[in-house]
Amino acid sequence: MGSSYKGEDISDVLVFESARASNYEEAIKKYTCEAKLIVNAKVEAPIAYTSQVTETKEHVVAVQRYTGNDFLSLAGNFMTGVARKREKAQ
Repeated sequence: MGSSYKGEDISDVLVFESARASNYEEAIKKYTCEAKLIVNAKVEAPIAYTSQVTETKEHVVAVQRYTGNDFLSLAGNFMTGVARKREKAQ
């Protein structure tokens, strides 16, 4: 997948629903969050991530990795969705 995808490719192909914080560590200003990731309006997967503001005021988001069949399903549907979106735009 890599850097060949741009924002306009991704919008509507990756949708996040029900994003919510499940924990907050005040000492380090770090949220643990959950959401539902919907890929290409077909595949749904729970997603967990952290969101933290650093001492230099940078906002850092870290997402869990998917492996095996979960990754293949998400990646395949993502690439299909982007390809269809690009075809429609031409």
